[in-house]
Amino acid sequence: MSSSDQKCYFCGEIAQIQNQGAHFVRCNYCGDYVVSWPCEGIIEQIKPSDRLKISCVLMERKIAHKGGALDQLFFTSSKHESPPSGRILVTPDEILSRFPRSAIEIFDRALLNLSEEIDHPATSITFGPKDGAMVFAPDNLASMLVQLQNVGYLVGIEGRSGYFVTGKGWERIAELRKPGRDSNHAFVAMWFDDSRTNSIRPTGDLLVGGAETL
Repeated sequence: MSSSDQKCYFCGEIAQIQNQGAHFVRCNYCGDYVVSWPCEGIIEQIKPSDRLKISCVLMERKIAHKGGALDQLFFTSSKHESPPSGRILVTPDEILSRFPRSAIEIFDRALLNLSEEIDHPATSITFGPKDGAMVFAPDNLASMLVQLQNVGYLVGIEGRSGYFVTGKGWERIAELRKPGRDSNHAFVAMWFDDSRTNSIRPTGDLLVGGAETL
């Protein structure tokens, strides 16, 4: 069965979805994931604002694994379902619970996301209209950028649209990445279990085997 362009369940942007035994989704923002048929109805009942929060966590996970293989998440209505091999069984509520719970945590995790996109302190970063999830403000990017400047982590480039991470920002990133801290994209290491297997697989070319991030 070939894939078709539909909307991502969480961010609402155009995504490729293949329906065969489950919904296999490829989204440029949230990454690759699978939704079981029973879970589809549950997701539809989630508040739009909470679905956007889930998209923020999915983007964080995708950014942290940039350039590397990443087991897909299999969204389920019950932990008694069996996901396809190489995928991680989760419920929407589990992912929603990983959204930052305080302003400080939002700043820290936004900063870590930005650091994954910048390879040098002299490299600037620009934001598109759909990049709010990167800083945990999917529907309020402009205000979040102001706040990141107010706390001293970003500085705007005069006469240009880009931003630099400040020296204070890089110092904070170094603190967050110190060995023993649990704040460096802690969600990334969760829910890995090689024992989860099932025969459900798409027959097309969209999401096969242990898929990688986009």
